[in-house]
Amino acid sequence: MPVATPKVDLSAPNYSTQLLNLGVTGKFTYAPPGTEMPKNMADYEKPFVDLGWISDAGITEALNEERNSWTPWQAQGSQRSQVATQEFTFQATVWSIGGLANALYYGVAVEDMELDTETGVVSFEQGQSLPEEFQFRLCIDVIDGKKARRFLLPAASVSERGEIVYTKTDLVGYQFTFKTNLDNELGYSIRREFLEGWKPGQAGSTLEADNSGRNPGDWSTTPGAPAGNPGSSEDPANGEESEPSATAAEKVATLPSGVTEGTFTLSIDGAPTSALEYNAEAAAVQDALRAVAGGEAATVSGSAGGPYTIDGVTGTLTIDGDLLVGGTGSATIQ
Repeated sequence: MPVATPKVDLSAPNYSTQLLNLGVTGKFTYAPPGTEMPKNMADYEKPFVDLGWISDAGITEALNEERNSWTPWQAQGSQRSQVATQEFTFQATVWSIGGLANALYYGVAVEDMELDTETGVVSFEQGQSLPEEFQFRLCIDVIDGKKARRFLLPAASVSERGEIVYTKTDLVGYQFTFKTNLDNELGYSIRREFLEGWKPGQAGSTLEADNSGRNPGDWSTTPGAPAGNPGSSEDPANGEESEPSATAAEKVATLPSGVTEGTFTLSIDGAPTSALEYNAEAAAVQDALRAVAGGEAATVSGSAGGPYTIDGVTGTLTIDGDLLVGGTGSATIQ
């Protein structure tokens, strides 16, 4: 019996383009030991400070493990293995060569630096003794549009320092390799936070493709009609009524099946409504839409928690259900 050739189903959830990530931008943020660590992508408060510019090589993360394995006398291969050591490191070249970068590179504390107020010269001395290893708070953000991941190191230290090259063709940079160390009080060496649209135990992404960026505009106006007048349904070239805009057509907003808590938002041409509860009544959704430009004439019907039938919106209607908890699938507009 012939065997069917395997097929690749590109509509499967893990082929979502929202699962393709870039490290578009990011930052290192420093604080002294004992500073309270932010949680769930919260803003940094003082004394946290951004290290500044990083070279275009970005940030390199490495997971280094050493493993022991045992092969019994009667076997040809190992029958048991165990991780012996594990170390996480992050490497980058800092281009903002300020006081903090110098303190980290040369291993000199601020109290060991001397400022001559008359000349503005800062100086410090080295070589009297071996330097101590500094440990400090270090947070690393990697950002790709509306997606982000954050690594929080409560007891980071500098394990390696690259060479400094002084030349007129390249910026001076300090290359650091930061390694994680266990913080006994917090009980971890690294905490990882992801805001990327995936959820534990679920395939795919809850994020929808973002097509709301800048574009060349609407070029469908016929000769004789005033350009850029999306509010008129009459074509002055022939005095006849044209078809209404597709963005004003009736839409149905559906939340994931089985949602248990959380909020969602609707947007008209990228302008979001206020946050709506997962079990919001149709009247609440209607009020939220009418508060946004393009939704002044919106009408919404449906049961609490949806689906919601939406009419009268002029503009592109989208939905964001990233903050919904539970359920299967994604929030959709059809």
